[in-house]
Amino acid sequence: MYKIIPVKNAKSKISAINEGREVDLTSNDRTIVQVIPLQYVSTSEVIKILKPFISSGGNILEYKKANIIIAADTAASIKKIVSMIDIVDIDTFEHTRIHFFKIENAEVDDLAEELETVFTSLGIDKTTEKGIGISFIPIERVSCILAVSSIPGIFEKVEHWTKVLDTIDTEAEEQVFIYFVQNGKADEISDVLEKIYGDGKQKKVLYIYTVKQEKSQDQKPKRLHKHPLSRGK
Repeated sequence: MYKIIPVKNAKSKISAINEGREVDLTSNDRTIVQVIPLQYVSTSEVIKILKPFISSGGNILEYKKANIIIAADTAASIKKIVSMIDIVDIDTFEHTRIHFFKIENAEVDDLAEELETVFTSLGIDKTTEKGIGISFIPIERVSCILAVSSIPGIFEKVEHWTKVLDTIDTEAEEQVFIYFVQNGKADEISDVLEKIYGDGKQKKVLYIYTVKQEKSQDQKPKRLHKHPLSRGK
């Protein structure tokens, strides 16, 4: 004997509640409830993906505190939902790789931005959420850039572009700027500038020389160049 009822009323006639990802397919048309715990992704993210695939008589809910999905639908539909959850609920760290690139010449902050620009122009965006992309994290203390990505073979390309960008312009000439101190003492200012620009900087040293100049009261020193102090090569 069979009893025919509207699909919208089938949820009140549910006879089985299952937990996990094993679906009872004894009858594909039978309405069941499946309680599915998630491991790696949040329920709010998964709900957005699954809702369009629920049948008109089905329903899907989330229990955020326990990170659980509760789906009520036909066994066949529940099986499809579980298959989709298996695809999206994965450990991203299992596929994500990291690599350190030692920087010899360039400033790590600047080079990280340049690498990001290069790879964005190649169609590989910066990873802002879990997904495909690449991130460059400058670590100034050890003069390194940390690259994080799940794209296979991407680090070989990062290494290539790092070598291209991490170079010294050998054609650039050393420049000398002269500034006559008017209000302070040249020796004291020299010490301050050495601490700011010279301490711990390899291959980018600011050489500062002080010259004592005698001047009469009626003659002021001439400023030859007024230019921001910059590091020499």
